[in-house]
Amino acid sequence: MTIELDREEFLELYFFFEKLNDFFHDDQNFNEEQIKGFAESNYPFIKELYYKKLWDKLPKEDQEKLINR
Repeated sequence: MTIELDREEFLELYFFFEKLNDFFHDDQNFNEEQIKGFAESNYPFIKELYYKKLWDKLPKEDQEKLINR
């Protein structure tokens, strides 16, 4: 089975992973203040991605398996 992303969705994910990589690549960010700031500024996107965009791409049978795990 293949799950497709359009170009805009793919780029949105790519740039988010780029941001994650940049943040975690720098060990100076491994303190409570930096992590809290990163989380607060990125959680709205993470929530939208997790609960809507990626979830909606899953076939119903996979959604049911995840709900019932």
